Amino acid sequence: MTRQLRSRLLGIGRAAGTRSESGGIRFFALALASLLLALSAAAVIAAPSIEASRANRMSAGQLVRADTPAASTVLVKMAIDHLQEGRQYTVVFLSPVGDGAPLPPGLDAWPARGTAVVSPELLREGAGQRVSGRYGEIAGTIGAAGLADATELLAYVRPAQDVDPNDNNAVAVSGFGGSDPVMPRENLHWLLADQDLLPGGLVALLVVLGLVPSLLLALVASGVAAHSRDRRDALVTALGGRVPHRLWIAVGEAWVPVSLGAAGAVAVIAWFTAADRRLPIVDYVVSAADIRGLWWAFALCAVAAAAFVLCVAVLRSAFSAFSRSGNRTLRELAGRTHRARVVLFPCFVLLAAWGPSLFSSQQLLHVLTGYAGLVGAVLTMPAAIGVGVAAMGRALASAGRDRQQPALLTSGRRMAFRPEATARQVFGVCACIFFLLFALTMQSNFASNAGEANSFIKEHGYSLVEVHPRGQVTSAEVDEFVAAVPDGIEVVAYTRPATEPTAPIRLTGTCPALTALTLPCSAEQQALRVDPAEDALAAWLRSSGDGRKPALTTGLGAPSSALAEGSISLLAFTFNGDDIAAGVLNNAGAVFPYGAATSVPGESWYIGAVPPLEQSGWITLIGGFGLAVLILATGLGLAGEFLRFGRSIAPLSVLTGNRRIYWRAAALVSLLPLTTAVAGGFLVGYVVVRPMARTSVNLITPTFVAICCGAALFAGIVVWSWSAAAAVSSADRWRPGRGDD
Repeated sequence: MTRQLRSRLLGIGRAAGTRSESGGIRFFALALASLLLALSAAAVIAAPSIEASRANRMSAGQLVRADTPAASTVLVKMAIDHLQEGRQYTVVFLSPVGDGAPLPPGLDAWPARGTAVVSPELLREGAGQRVSGRYGEIAGTIGAAGLADATELLAYVRPAQDVDPNDNNAVAVSGFGGSDPVMPRENLHWLLADQDLLPGGLVALLVVLGLVPSLLLALVASGVAAHSRDRRDALVTALGGRVPHRLWIAVGEAWVPVSLGAAGAVAVIAWFTAADRRLPIVDYVVSAADIRGLWWAFALCAVAAAAFVLCVAVLRSAFSAFSRSGNRTLRELAGRTHRARVVLFPCFVLLAAWGPSLFSSQQLLHVLTGYAGLVGAVLTMPAAIGVGVAAMGRALASAGRDRQQPALLTSGRRMAFRPEATARQVFGVCACIFFLLFALTMQSNFASNAGEANSFIKEHGYSLVEVHPRGQVTSAEVDEFVAAVPDGIEVVAYTRPATEPTAPIRLTGTCPALTALTLPCSAEQQALRVDPAEDALAAWLRSSGDGRKPALTTGLGAPSSALAEGSISLLAFTFNGDDIAAGVLNNAGAVFPYGAATSVPGESWYIGAVPPLEQSGWITLIGGFGLAVLILATGLGLAGEFLRFGRSIAPLSVLTGNRRIYWRAAALVSLLPLTTAVAGGFLVGYVVVRPMARTSVNLITPTFVAICCGAALFAGIVVWSWSAAAAVSSADRWRPGRGDD
């Protein structure tokens, strides 16, 4: 084959790709497939690199204990704090000993006594909770070298009084950094590491919900507008062309959109490597420095994605006759099992919905029954959708015949006689929806404590808050704390014997404070039982007594009078039951040596469930991407199916002189199956996976379902409009006897 002939064949393919009535849809499909495949592959490569970079920065926070007393060390005492309704984070109290005391990573100089240096993300998230005064005056922010990532919450505090070297929780450190695994209390970032996804979990999500859907989109895009390609190949073969000639024509048709898609992916990747970017939903900042060194791998991703899409499109075009004969066996097998799958579909749904209830939640069969029903529903639901669409097609055909509506008649009959094709096209969407709902349900189980905490907090709010000063405190500091609390908030001390859970709880406070709690104001201790449902105090008592009606004793006096061996527990509350503003008590607690920890009844359950709740954002983000890709793949496949059908009804539109027939037919052939698959997938998927839930927490929110259904409807409308317009253009060029029908 000469060079001139190859050039002409490429030109023929390029012209065929732009001038055919379906060329625009095929062009868009190939470009989109190349773009998304390259981005998905780049994300899979970037994730391990980001994890490795975070691990290296975490290793820099390893504490190197001073084996022998040294002149230059730093005393480190770590505590745990949290923002209201946020995840826990580490607060590091530092006291340098000697002029050569090692600086922790992220600091250039020691802050002054009574000041703090916090991470930028903590300063941003805590702006509405007065975090700037929680640990004293903010002297600056921690540098990037001292943070595992840009979204880490971390605080370095140099207390006004040096850390006591005899404190059991204090560690003398001679340096920072090491290669040991991140262990609790042995690393500045141990708490963040404990809250991370399982190793490899993010990569698995990106592969299953990102890369695989993109590969399916590439396969679907290569088959869009196959009828135009088949007619062209038949003509080339009739003129004496061979397989190499068809290959070069297919390359000419596909290389431009594929190259544009790869170039678009390169532009997106370059945007991410130019500066730090914050991802939506998960609120995670992707560090440009972590991925900038992978430019060569990203370039290979773009080239490999373009090569894959081009090869699939070219080989499918050149060997279309062979692929049709090779797929015939599979299609015949699918046709023989179609009826069985339709019959088994409701059986699997019933098995998943009610089967687990037949066994104890502790039995293995409880889990296996739910999984069997889920897998069976995934495999059989597309066939049921195909039968349902076919039934609707027969009804529409009957209505079209009675009302003399050609669009309803022809489209209905087309739908009625192609249930297997509909099932194949919607399988990917159904499978992705089921997997996404299953993953969110399992993540809800990991956050089971949040259900109890949310119900507790919603009922009682933040009108009563526990305050626990850290470290040893004095009566003067307690009095100073009480004086620093804003007007409208009262403070009492409480004593709860740790060794006697059934012993009465003693409240000590001023007469106005005790009266506000509906407790007797007397210098003599009085036993009193309170109904746990009466007010916030009763709710707090219930949480302290595991649901029992606890006994109370009251003592009149200042809260500081209950100080015992340097420790005290306080309760702050409002007279009228209004919530105490976030951060107010923490800022007042800055008078204590190491600040104060605050919590409300049930909040300890919630903050423990925050990491799984935040991790579910990754499932939503990546799963939403995969679902969007599969919706596009299904929509493009249905559009290609309609374009083939549209040419067959061209004579009808010419005879009737009515172009609106295409718009109605496109809505039935392409829009209806897609919206049915998405809506039905969410409905049936929720019924199937909900019995697997072990908590009241439900991450499958109406907002999430509405957004997914809305996106499917929008994509369906775009595909419907585009395919209908392409079919109208095809009808305008139709002539009798050209073999187009």
